[in-house]
Amino acid sequence: MWLVWVIEFCCLTRVCLKIGVGTLTMTTFRLLLTAICLFLSQQKSAAQSVPPALEAMFNQTLQAQRNALGVKSLSAAVQLSNDSVWAGAYGISSSFPLDSVSPNHTYAIGSITKTITAACILQLADEGILQLDDSLHEWLPSFPFVDPNISIRQLLRHQSGLYDVITNPAYDAATKVNLDSIWSLSNLVNDYMNPPLFAPGASWSYSNTNYALLGLIVEAATGNTYRSEYTNRFFDPLQLNSLALPPFDGLPDEIAHLWTFSPNNGSSTDVHSFFSNWNSFYSSAGPIGGYYATPRDIAVWNRAFLRGDLHTPSILAEAKTTVATPNPANGRYGLGIMQRKFLNLEAFGHGGDIGYSSISYYFPEKDISITVLNNDQKKNSWALAPVVQALLKNYLDYQASVPTAQPMGREALNVSVYPNPFTDAIAVSLNIPTDVKDVQMVLTDALGRELTRAVGGNPPTGVEHITLERLEKLPCGIYFLRVLLDGKVVQTIKVSK
Repeated sequence: MWLVWVIEFCCLTRVCLKIGVGTLTMTTFRLLLTAICLFLSQQKSAAQSVPPALEAMFNQTLQAQRNALGVKSLSAAVQLSNDSVWAGAYGISSSFPLDSVSPNHTYAIGSITKTITAACILQLADEGILQLDDSLHEWLPSFPFVDPNISIRQLLRHQSGLYDVITNPAYDAATKVNLDSIWSLSNLVNDYMNPPLFAPGASWSYSNTNYALLGLIVEAATGNTYRSEYTNRFFDPLQLNSLALPPFDGLPDEIAHLWTFSPNNGSSTDVHSFFSNWNSFYSSAGPIGGYYATPRDIAVWNRAFLRGDLHTPSILAEAKTTVATPNPANGRYGLGIMQRKFLNLEAFGHGGDIGYSSISYYFPEKDISITVLNNDQKKNSWALAPVVQALLKNYLDYQASVPTAQPMGREALNVSVYPNPFTDAIAVSLNIPTDVKDVQMVLTDALGRELTRAVGGNPPTGVEHITLERLEKLPCGIYFLRVLLDGKVVQTIKVSK
């Protein structure tokens, strides 16, 4: 669970730099970040792998789902609670020349991008730079038909009532006049707004305009482009190397071509030559839905965000406070995230439709993340929900067949730490699974350096109590307690002194 302490450390350091706390300089921060990256490279070399039997189940299901949907390709990834990632892909990117997709091919992720924009805004709220109930007039100039009293929270939750500029036919026509033109978010909102649908807070209606304004707020609050904030806060620390926004980043080397569908004659057309050069669209849709990525990177992203690696518990709880929507499956909407159930398990995530379709959900009870991407316009993101459900069923079936072979989730272990903050000792209690031969508690600093450990050999099944002592000489600060069962890290807990 290395993502927990890495992101916490980065966030805490950034807060110190912004508010002047401590003696850290930017040079020191970069040196520490380099040390983190070195540590991560060591951790990844010893990463857990997906059990072969489960991998085979995932591969078979993905192939069957692609055939059932009749799409050009499906690519998917599942990140498990032990940090391992399965990724698979079936189908074609292009037919002339014939190019089969692989898990390394990127797809446009559409509105999954909104989760990144929301996460950035939520971090700025965590840092005290802005408040979720700030009004637009506190951050942005006036725009036609935009009520300046709309709050950031209402933008995030699609309760602003604003007209969706992306649906304006004049916008679509204008972006196609000069494909190579670079648009600004301000021009998008200024030039293509219409009157609002309802008063702020009076109802719910999905509007891409909300996230164009949020992108502008990120820039106003930080003095940087939203793109650089996303990269510095998320993509680089999490090593999400495939995330790219044309035309600013260029198109990835391996990209699954987009195929459009004509219902009149039932034919599909490879439109990559047009879509790959549509810079006017990408630049205007950036924080709304302009990014490309592999399914592996989106699965990792969604899990890191929605299990709480990037934010304080209080701000994530606000993000997960949802309202009813007309979306399928009784879907609800929070601050940049959708909430629904699959196989009676609560899930948080988002979908996206931009010709390509995408869907990504995190399951807190199981601590797993599932992402599915598609390059065929004939199926939208809602049509991909059964693929998520089928992959989830694979995981549940496998877990039921070999219950002791899988790392237990946070809820099953029922780990509690007392006191937190600690002074001279930490008492840990947890529920030991059957057949576990070794339990260890390892306390590390923010750079992952081991400070002390407590070992319990041949522990009894059931509740066990382990104490780490003689901690009085440790300086005040943030530490990370790693729980290992039979040598495998199954949970990481942030503690402080």
